[in-house]
Amino acid sequence: MKKRIMSALLALCLAFSMLPGTALAAGTVVASGNCGAEGDGSNVTWTLDSDGLLTISGTGEMKDYGEAIGTTQIVRPWESYHSRITRLTVEDGVSSIGGMSFDGCANLAAVFLPESLTVINTAAFQGCTGLESIDIPNSVTLIEENAFFNSGLTAVEIPANAEVMPIAFNNCANLKQISVAPGNSRYIWANGALFSQDGKTLYCRPAGLQGYYRIPETVESIQKSAFGGCIGLTGVSIPESVTSLGVDAFSGCTGLTAVKLPKGLDNIATVAFYGCTSLTSVTVPSSVTEIRSMAFSGCTALTDVYYSGSAAEWNAVVIGEYNESLSSAEIHYNSTGPEETVIDSGECGAQGDNLTWTLDANGLLTISGTGEMMDYGGRDAPWYEQRLDIKTAVIDNGVTRIGDGAFRDCSSLTSITISDGVTSIGSSAFRGCRNLTNITIPDGVTSILYGVFYGCSGLTGITLPESVTSIGNSAFYGCSSLTSITIPDGVT
Repeated sequence: MKKRIMSALLALCLAFSMLPGTALAAGTVVASGNCGAEGDGSNVTWTLDSDGLLTISGTGEMKDYGEAIGTTQIVRPWESYHSRITRLTVEDGVSSIGGMSFDGCANLAAVFLPESLTVINTAAFQGCTGLESIDIPNSVTLIEENAFFNSGLTAVEIPANAEVMPIAFNNCANLKQISVAPGNSRYIWANGALFSQDGKTLYCRPAGLQGYYRIPETVESIQKSAFGGCIGLTGVSIPESVTSLGVDAFSGCTGLTAVKLPKGLDNIATVAFYGCTSLTSVTVPSSVTEIRSMAFSGCTALTDVYYSGSAAEWNAVVIGEYNESLSSAEIHYNSTGPEETVIDSGECGAQGDNLTWTLDANGLLTISGTGEMMDYGGRDAPWYEQRLDIKTAVIDNGVTRIGDGAFRDCSSLTSITISDGVTSIGSSAFRGCRNLTNITIPDGVTSILYGVFYGCSGLTGITLPESVTSIGNSAFYGCSSLTSITIPDGVT
């Protein structure tokens, strides 16, 4: 009897749940109030429910928070609940996100913004470390300073009509891409950084990117905090075209060990290299007449300054306060600094550190270690951003496999030496290496996979070893200069 009653109750509950208009109960409201910028603030209201959903409703602008009126700071009304906020919905009609509205809401993980929104104000989502993604609507025309500073974003797109103020996306440790919506006339995303449309201004290098970075020679100005907080930046090449270095430009780049400043620079901005704790040497041109306050503050490892002018010229340079690291370093007069040798390096093994790579100033890429290389899905090889600098490559003894897409688009690569220990070459490994003219495949390689030499238009001849038994589709597609190829009898 009990079983029949329970079955009946279960069926009744199931039937009820399927009736039109029936839904699971929403969280109960735990707090609410006004947060508008007009009059008593009632033009925009807020509610927070027990599930952590904060809803902003109304018409017009939200109030800015964090500012002080006299001795009183404007505190956001949900301050005591900020750690409970996990989701945010801003409803249609609201036109701005107030400054510092969600600063430090570390548990905020999902945000919905309406098409009525036009402005995201200063530090609105600063410190939202749990926020990994956000869709910024096309209606947004202004993203203010620090809007997403130190947030958890991994990628973001700038809307077509938006202007982005400095530091908006800086110090985001996981951010690797800032794409730009079609139609935006202000910015382009290229070579791993955000630039002005004409390529003359570098706005931001995302902090989630690692290794050495070569700034394009079109750049004339490095903007405020462009590399701020890039802790994975190990080296940088600044072209002679650069004449302006913004405040805070390289602050907090704790992995940066040396920097050579261009000859056209006349000053080193305030806090330009603040907190670069691994910086051991800096090369300063004689064109510099002023080093502003705190430019090298916190550069505790700085031991050598290479100055291209005389001692008298150095003594005439105006050096601002809090640059003690300069006074404790050795000044090398009439010096252009040490020559660059290894300009970048890192790991590339399938097990991480089983293989390493180095790229030197002459364009030689060397892969060393034991075992297999990591596979790369497209344009994500660790040297991809330096691909145009790679002229020759050496795969050392011990390496057994060249990964998928390893040298893709290395269009300056003219020759490569592959050790006899390599038994496998991944798909699209040399795709787009159009200046590669010849290559020797070692004995032991058994298959030429899909698209290995796709688009290698400079390749004139190739001999495949007897060990090869299969050739994949499009392996030699686009090899327009290929006049001879020796294929083993065992290929099926």
